Amino acid sequence: MFFRELENGKYRYYEKYFDLEGNKWKQVSITLTSKTRQAQKQARLLLDEKIEKNREKIEKQKEVVRDITVKQAYEEYLKIRETELKKSTFKSQKYTIIGEIRQLENYLLLDVTSRIVQNILLELSCSSDHRQNKKVLLNSFFKYCLKVGYIIENPVEKVVLPKRKKNLKEIRKKQNKYLTRNEMFQYLNFLEKEEKNYKNRLIVEFMYLTGLRFGEVLALTKDNLDFENKTLEVKYTLHTNGSKSEVFLDSPKSLASYRVIGISDRVIEIVNEYLLLEEEGDYIFTNNGSPLMITSFNNFLKSSFRKSEIKKDDFVLTTHVFRHSHISLLAELEVPIKAIMDRVGHTNEKMTLSVYTHVTEKMKSNITEKLNQLVLEND
Repeated sequence: MFFRELENGKYRYYEKYFDLEGNKWKQVSITLTSKTRQAQKQARLLLDEKIEKNREKIEKQKEVVRDITVKQAYEEYLKIRETELKKSTFKSQKYTIIGEIRQLENYLLLDVTSRIVQNILLELSCSSDHRQNKKVLLNSFFKYCLKVGYIIENPVEKVVLPKRKKNLKEIRKKQNKYLTRNEMFQYLNFLEKEEKNYKNRLIVEFMYLTGLRFGEVLALTKDNLDFENKTLEVKYTLHTNGSKSEVFLDSPKSLASYRVIGISDRVIEIVNEYLLLEEEGDYIFTNNGSPLMITSFNNFLKSSFRKSEIKKDDFVLTTHVFRHSHISLLAELEVPIKAIMDRVGHTNEKMTLSVYTHVTEKMKSNITEKLNQLVLEND
């Protein structure tokens, strides 16, 4: 063992050892703050540990399965994940990284390096959030490979992606992810002018007044509504993100999403109106008995909102906007945050506050009015 003093006043200790597998000399090192006998004794122990770990790593490399490809391991991994996840979650995760897996599938697992994975992710033309999500899912797959002994190191752990840099447009887009009561009134009036949009108009108003996710709305049957007690039970979600052959009924998004909520007289009127227009099918909100496809419905929303000429910068209308708008409405009506969480099926207060609860112009005005009424007095 030998050491040398560094410019910062610390000491770097070195030890050489012979690698029988590679038939060459290698070196390990550590840095300590002093060169006392006690420090040198500690350095020798730490260097010996490093050498031993390197040798153990070489031994593990001999034990791993060297001829298994990414494709073979991933097919095995999917069989396990399919039993662990909800059908919708499994499908979403599978298709999120399908392109990246295809690029890697012919590699031997042992040949996949951090640099290969990083280059694949950096070449993607997608948002920072989507790229990060892909990294998380790839990391989960390679962690599985590590756990079962196919590899000795997870290549994704050393992948470094650029930090997300938010611009003003993205911030405004997130802030505008809801409709005010006045904007909602204008949009519903626009839809009512065209008879062909009437069923869609009813669905839009229903989502705004209940805060249900689109899939939860599509899964509703008459049995889920209690007109006498004015309640609605959310038990399922209908997934229509794909072709009609891929439509399937699933459990709601989370345990908190199983819920019973109160409904207004107008919601009951909407359901009855829709049933008069649409009598076929097992579900309430269908089109000639067939499920509504979310992609087509979102396309309708974007197109019709554009035609409505409602002025709203950096805004795209989707089904989820009505859920945001509903919770913003409840916040404006000063409904307690816990009651809002229960109604929309959230367990995380932070999610409701940071993602869904938006400060409307009326709420800002109310703050100013309350501050104007404030009188500071000595007790």
